[in-house]
Amino acid sequence: MINEKTPWTNKKVTDFVPYLIPTPDYKAVAETISKINIAILYSGKVPLSFIGAGNMMIPEARTDMLKQFYDKLENQIGVQGEARGFMLDSDIFLHNEAQDIIEMMNYADAHNYNVVANYHASDFTNLIFKDSNHKRISNPELEALDEWAEVESAGLGFYYGRLPKGYVYRSSKDASEDINFFRDNDLRPHLCKKIRLGHLKLFMF
Repeated sequence: MINEKTPWTNKKVTDFVPYLIPTPDYKAVAETISKINIAILYSGKVPLSFIGAGNMMIPEARTDMLKQFYDKLENQIGVQGEARGFMLDSDIFLHNEAQDIIEMMNYADAHNYNVVANYHASDFTNLIFKDSNHKRISNPELEALDEWAEVESAGLGFYYGRLPKGYVYRSSKDASEDINFFRDNDLRPHLCKKIRLGHLKLFMF
């Protein structure tokens, strides 16, 4: 652990914002990463990026990156505590500008919200789930929701909020690791409708 005066001296866990991006080919959307970095920096915080997966499955990759982050935070930087940060998929394209992300972060932090945004699965359905049976919300239902509405769960292609230390991501017979993340940690996310995402798998822009 660092024990001399460094740029990190007197920093708190809230001064750091990690973003975790699992990807089997070590690629991610550069413009999305750039906007996230700008938003974190303009918020007066320090971005810490963790991108990769190698031969791991996505749940194992998320678990590994989360562990790497907390190991770095505690053993290299010398900061304790549970952080808030981003989880992103490598094929998510962020249409918004950095200012929208800054405003989202500020509002979410002030209200202690865990934030998700909608994008589309390979069958073009929404990745916002409206009940414990993991039923996906329809377009009319999505349109009717208020900004910052609480939802059951969502895909982790775009998430900002609590990053539970020591959590092990897992898929199960009845749910993906995305759904289990919210269920296991008793998190009810809030939907930020102004965040607009494209899913490169679908060529939807």
